[in-house]
Amino acid sequence: MFLEALPDPVVPYQFYQRCIDCAQEVAACEQIVTEFPSCHGNVFRYLMAFIRTLLYFVNTNRSDVLDSLAMMFGRILLRPPQGIKPTLPTRLLDNRKATFITNFVSE
Repeated sequence: MFLEALPDPVVPYQFYQRCIDCAQEVAACEQIVTEFPSCHGNVFRYLMAFIRTLLYFVNTNRSDVLDSLAMMFGRILLRPPQGIKPTLPTRLLDNRKATFITNFVSE
């Protein structure tokens, strides 16, 4: 996928840990995104709008689709900097990434 091949992910490396740490707090997540460089912020907001549009057309199992999309995009958009060892178990880390994404696409 194109987004995985970007040398600097959509969520810039310098914001990675803050995004993981505040994933449970919607207002904090929104604040962090306002601090992204403009090109990163624009792409992030566009992708969240795209996911919201996809979800609008889902008739059944909407929460399952949301969970799957949030998990997939969380892994792609929130990549840790090279050489950084995770401080959380993989499953919890993936859930935090998905929660961060869900904050921007839930109603």
